[in-house]
Amino acid sequence: MKARILGLIVTETKTGNVGTTLYVEIEHDTYRRDNARKCVGNACCSEYIRGDYSANLTVGQEVILVYGRGYEGKAVLVNVIPADEA
Repeated sequence: MKARILGLIVTETKTGNVGTTLYVEIEHDTYRRDNARKCVGNACCSEYIRGDYSANLTVGQEVILVYGRGYEGKAVLVNVIPADEA
């Protein structure tokens, strides 16, 4: 899924696990476009990924969010690729 980074936060838990929360702007999905009375602009969401991605990503950058299968088959973010490298 293609997205534009609005912001990011890198956190560390008490046990030492590091993770990055990305705040991104994405296009509305097909369901919302097809079923809304009016659908204008873009949507915002946050995504969490394990690890520190702050060195590779900047605010305003276009990226591709890569999802994989996580616990109980739910989708989890497994990689963030800059769009110009894809």
